[in-house]
Amino acid sequence: MRIPSELNRRYWDELTPAHEASRVYDVAGFLTGRSSLHSIEREAVGDVAGKSLLHLQCHFGLDTLSWARLGAEVVGVDFSGASIERARELAKQAGLADQARFLERNVLNLVSDSAGAFDVVFTSYGTITWLSDLGLWARGIAASLKENGLSFMVDTHPTSYLFEADESGRLARRYDYCHGTDPLRIGPDKDYADATHTTLASEAWI
Repeated sequence: MRIPSELNRRYWDELTPAHEASRVYDVAGFLTGRSSLHSIEREAVGDVAGKSLLHLQCHFGLDTLSWARLGAEVVGVDFSGASIERARELAKQAGLADQARFLERNVLNLVSDSAGAFDVVFTSYGTITWLSDLGLWARGIAASLKENGLSFMVDTHPTSYLFEADESGRLARRYDYCHGTDPLRIGPDKDYADATHTTLASEAWI
């Protein structure tokens, strides 16, 4: 098993302050009451009041804290120390520190004390391409759920990432559909949340 590389850790550590300042994440709006969750997530997961929810690859915690506002007791996990530090600060700023814990951990090594602890395990948008072992990831989710618990994942369809325009402007397939055994080196590139920010290089499994 390959664990997330230090290259990727540096990538997300650097992106945290850029994302926090971006209009896409709209932290100021969140702190005044805006939810970062979309209707598809809220409707599919349902009422979380009084439930325990584990959010994998939580970045700096906006979705995690949005679930807390809906009444869940939440734990957010991410391998970026910068993201986790900011998530903890945001929990205090939003008055949600009593409902939210944030752990700096590799999601491929879910903590043993989470076994059977959660009603919901949640992950969303742009997560699994960063993981080298989806089987191990899925087994960790299964082990973390209570009996009859819910695992929920939402993302764009991977087909949308397979194609890029060639020199003539025509779409051409660049990547395989199936999850690879070796990572792809990507970037540096423009960040999705702030086009003025050039990202570091990173590794993805597509």
